[in-house]
Amino acid sequence: MNADYYDYWQSSVYARYMERIGWRAIGQARSYGYAFRIGPVAIVKYILTDAEPDISSIRAAGFRHGMIYWAPWQRADISASWHTLPQSWYVHDWRQGVSFVRTDYLDHWNVRARRNLRAFRASGAALREGTWREYQEGLSRSLLPKDLRWLFSRKIDAMRGEDMAFFLVELNGLVVGGLATLEYDSISAHISAFLTKEGKQVNAGTACIDAWYQYAIRSGIRYLHFGGVWNKTDPKEWQGFSEFKRNFIDKELELEHACWRLF
Repeated sequence: MNADYYDYWQSSVYARYMERIGWRAIGQARSYGYAFRIGPVAIVKYILTDAEPDISSIRAAGFRHGMIYWAPWQRADISASWHTLPQSWYVHDWRQGVSFVRTDYLDHWNVRARRNLRAFRASGAALREGTWREYQEGLSRSLLPKDLRWLFSRKIDAMRGEDMAFFLVELNGLVVGGLATLEYDSISAHISAFLTKEGKQVNAGTACIDAWYQYAIRSGIRYLHFGGVWNKTDPKEWQGFSEFKRNFIDKELELEHACWRLF
């Protein structure tokens, strides 16, 4: 993958979000770790960075003992002090989708995606950019399970709309679909999305992706980070949404290693 592409976990904007929800950011962009204390013990995560966690920096931040999880970005030369972590135990996306932004993006979508976009344009629904408050209101009426609605709503609350864009589909005066994205450097990342029953009927999801591409072109964004896509270790119920993302994705990145150690 190109050297200027990296995951949003390693961006300064995401570090600010993590600190708002109680994690301490350690380090700097592209080598961040995040620490959380449970009594005297620390849980430390270094996700999608090739910089090996520095225990002296963790201790200097006030965390004396605990466990470190590390998922390198591309690095494979892991020292013997680290123990391999099975994919089924690791709480992050093992396979991720990326699209390259270009003006002829529709030529690179598959046939189904282009057909769904034509159906949306003929539906009478309208697409616009909105606010995080409007996104939240539509999310509350979505088809997502209650626990996911709560999780996404809490995340958007903590992000407070900073460095974010919200794409909304309206039908008969109601928001029936939405997409929330986060910008950092030349990258825009898919944070969450939703549909109502009416939104599903008018292909609001595809319309939001189209608006995201157009926004990226106007804003000089080079990559769209679609987040996790399904692999065999994931729950079956995630598969459908991943197949939707694959209508648009150019490249899939698979993480090959994750490990842990005590300190």
